[in-house]
Amino acid sequence: MKRLILHIAFVIAVAFTAAAHPVTTHRTEPCDSLEVQQSEDADATDSMQIPSRTIDSKTSDIIDTIEEQYITVADDFILIDPGTMLRWAKYIIIGLLLILTALIVCAAIVIRKLLISSSKLRSSNILTTSERNTLLHAKSDLEKAYEQARAAERIKTEFINTISHEIKEPANVILGYSRILVDSADSQMRPSMEKFIRIIEMNSLQLRTIVNDVLDVAELDSSSVVLRNKNISMKLLAEVASEPLRSQLNDGVSMDVVPILPDDEYMCIDVDPARALQVITNLISNAVKFTDKGRITVYYGRNEVSGVPCFIVEDTGPGIPPDKVEAIFNQFYKLSRHSRGVGLGLHICRKVSRLLGGEVTLDQEYTNGARFIFFIFQTGSLEQIRKTLPN
Repeated sequence: MKRLILHIAFVIAVAFTAAAHPVTTHRTEPCDSLEVQQSEDADATDSMQIPSRTIDSKTSDIIDTIEEQYITVADDFILIDPGTMLRWAKYIIIGLLLILTALIVCAAIVIRKLLISSSKLRSSNILTTSERNTLLHAKSDLEKAYEQARAAERIKTEFINTISHEIKEPANVILGYSRILVDSADSQMRPSMEKFIRIIEMNSLQLRTIVNDVLDVAELDSSSVVLRNKNISMKLLAEVASEPLRSQLNDGVSMDVVPILPDDEYMCIDVDPARALQVITNLISNAVKFTDKGRITVYYGRNEVSGVPCFIVEDTGPGIPPDKVEAIFNQFYKLSRHSRGVGLGLHICRKVSRLLGGEVTLDQEYTNGARFIFFIFQTGSLEQIRKTLPN
């Protein structure tokens, strides 16, 4: 549009220049008429002269000067003929028409752009309204799905609680009556019955563990866990978690509870004891399950470099393959289909440890079995914790 206006202005300027300096319209008659006009002017000048005898010499000089100037102006004056005036008028009209045309074109362009913008705005408004309706429908569907999920979660929790109660009660009855049978047996039958009773107890405990793990997962998923922290000895936590599991050790396997450093024997931490025991117990139970020979060592204490309280469960079992380091923490994951349990122990350990503000991880540099590290209030790295381990 700017280029169009510049072109129009250029045409108008050329038109006015041509009108002011006509080149091809000169004729020879105006020269003759100019001479006739000059002679008539001279006669008129002569007729206008006042007799010198009626005025003084000063007045005569003034009149002579005016006459000379008039004659000079008359000689220099170029008369404009009617044809030139018509050409000037024509060029002016053409210029005005060009300007009007340019204004009309510019107005049409602006109106067209406004119409296009208005059409785009209407289309955008239609799309926005459609998207808004779609989002509202999606929000309504999500709210309905959320309510359905909450209802399903409540039903699942009730079902798990009911089934767990129905399973735990018979297991406890079987365990209690088996102990009564052993106590009532005579001295000759008691040694053989003790062996069978131990098998019954181990399977009953395993069944109770599975039920408790399922309950724990349901509780952790419901986000209804409330922590009750208190100051407690790390040594006490390690011993309370390990002592009930000593009876489940395979023949030839020993278990020790030792501090990382001598001073750590009297160290206390602020933590929820029940949840901390849950993690330590699951780690020790996992070590007991997979260690057929050698030893299991439970370390407790603080990293002297970073000051991170940690529990370390180390065994001499088969270990964990490098490509399964993270997979073992998944829900219901088992390295072998024939191993005991349902694959919830390590998953619960990681979830509870993060709930306590810590982490459970596997030390991949340990190659004599498996070494799990449970540290609370994580402020140090695994390398710093590893440096504090006894040789």
